[in-house]
Amino acid sequence: MIKHICSLFLILALSVSLYASEYNFYNINSDLGLSQNNVKSIYQDSKGFLWFGTKNKLNRYDGISVKIFDCYDHQLQKGNNNIGAIFEGSDGKLWLGTDKGVYIFDPVYEKFSFLNLASSEGVVINDWISSIERDANQNIWIVAPNQGVFRYEEAKKKISMYTVVDKLQPSISNPQCAVLDKNNNVWIGTNGSGLYKYNREQDSFVQYIGNKDTSISLKGKNIYSIESYQNSLFVAIHEEKLLSFDIEKEIFTELIHQEPTPNFKIIRHLSVLNKNELWVGTQFGIYIISLETSQVRHITEDLFEKTSLSDNLIETIFQDKEGNIWIGTGSSGIDYLPKSGIDFHIYSPSFRPGSLLSKRVRDLVEDNNNNIWVGTEDVGAFKLNPNTSEFVKIPNLQYNRILSLMKNQDEVWIGYFKNGLDIISTSNCISSN
Repeated sequence: MIKHICSLFLILALSVSLYASEYNFYNINSDLGLSQNNVKSIYQDSKGFLWFGTKNKLNRYDGISVKIFDCYDHQLQKGNNNIGAIFEGSDGKLWLGTDKGVYIFDPVYEKFSFLNLASSEGVVINDWISSIERDANQNIWIVAPNQGVFRYEEAKKKISMYTVVDKLQPSISNPQCAVLDKNNNVWIGTNGSGLYKYNREQDSFVQYIGNKDTSISLKGKNIYSIESYQNSLFVAIHEEKLLSFDIEKEIFTELIHQEPTPNFKIIRHLSVLNKNELWVGTQFGIYIISLETSQVRHITEDLFEKTSLSDNLIETIFQDKEGNIWIGTGSSGIDYLPKSGIDFHIYSPSFRPGSLLSKRVRDLVEDNNNNIWVGTEDVGAFKLNPNTSEFVKIPNLQYNRILSLMKNQDEVWIGYFKNGLDIISTSNCISSN
């Protein structure tokens, strides 16, 4: 079972405060055992293991190490390791969407089996899979953009095919993504033909192409991702505005939010996390939209910050059962954001002005003005203003190798290794040897 990774690290190193972030990620990449750094899908199974589908093989993570699996059916002698979708069936087996159909993985025997089951039309799923979902009626829904939408009934072991749109035309009119709303309804987003909702009574799909007053039309618009929230769906239109669809009123509206905006970006993934935040994964990082205040935070890669997002190209976003967030990136593996009860600002290595000049922090002390004094083992002492997060180097010290700090009224006493001490006034930083 996956271990809870809840350690919080306070790293005081070469940094300026203005760049300290409340989002401090820990990266898992090929150097730590991942099979490939392009991570396309993430899933947590019923036993707590995390599964990562990459462009090259399946990975299982137990919180400590990664185990790699080659997606290959030895009986049929066929396989494919480009894994873009993962879901767990009622029997605990994993359904894997690849570039060449669906494979079912038995985690007990570590065996892969190709889904070689044909629909009544004689169609076997053998093309790339963009999405796999499972509804409350034990149906597994599979989106194969170049073939259609498929429903696998677990109880009957039967598969049915739905073309959804009248004529499949790759990149012009085909199914692209799927989501379940709060009432267990299946919704399909398409390239060029809007949204489709599955009608159980008629065993067919109903199209929603836009508003009746034509104020918003989805005709010819590519939908890359959809997400359910309360009585609405969020709809990601390729390089256009982010939309909200009221399921009851059947009305599309532009999702109102402040700047910066994810509009007109390539939106690869939508996910509602922490109950009221819409996380939007793009090729320019992650936009986090508060669904209560409409405020937006933009998280991007920062080459000077070790715990920043490792890559701006976001493939997928997933929140596990413990509330931790996992980000699949295009070329840097997985970024892990632990759920924590205490928020730390982490200062990581940087050469920006106003930063610490050493990572060898020996002691910390707070003065009467709430400033944090930092003693290092090799470059002296610094004072951190917690309001601006800016470091100021204390001038005119006798030595740089500091062993301890102590506050005494309006003074800070600095103890050196075998060289006595300095007494510094906290008001003007004048030293008294």
